[in-house]
Amino acid sequence: MGSVRSLGTLVVVIVMAISAIGVVSVFQIVGNSGLLGPSGTHNYGTLKGSVSIGPCCPVEQAGISCCPSDIYSSRQLVLRQRFQAVQYIPLGNDGSFSAQVAPGQYGVGLTNCTYIGCYRILLEQVNITAGETTILNLSVDTGIR
Repeated sequence: MGSVRSLGTLVVVIVMAISAIGVVSVFQIVGNSGLLGPSGTHNYGTLKGSVSIGPCCPVEQAGISCCPSDIYSSRQLVLRQRFQAVQYIPLGNDGSFSAQVAPGQYGVGLTNCTYIGCYRILLEQVNITAGETTILNLSVDTGIR
């Protein structure tokens, strides 16, 4: 009778140990993925640059834009990494952006972009290296002529 009880206790201990290892592994994976927010263990790189969108009307006069005032501020740069969370980077009023990004290779997109030239941005890839600044300048040709 004692050996059966000992065997049952041993099985419970082994199951609890395996469960604990699994929980720790999940927290480690999620923490490293950035899903829980930035952690002090990552070394980030800087991604900075600008997006230009135009023309906004068939005929533009030099120095006078017919683009809506929120043409940039209403959009965000989208970075997608395979099997990772999507990162959104807001654009400034002039189309500029700067953000700390975890190292890796990312596909680039732009939210709220229905212009003809937006498909070219979706073909862009950017490689971020820890401790370095990567410059990315994108141009969207709206196709308006």
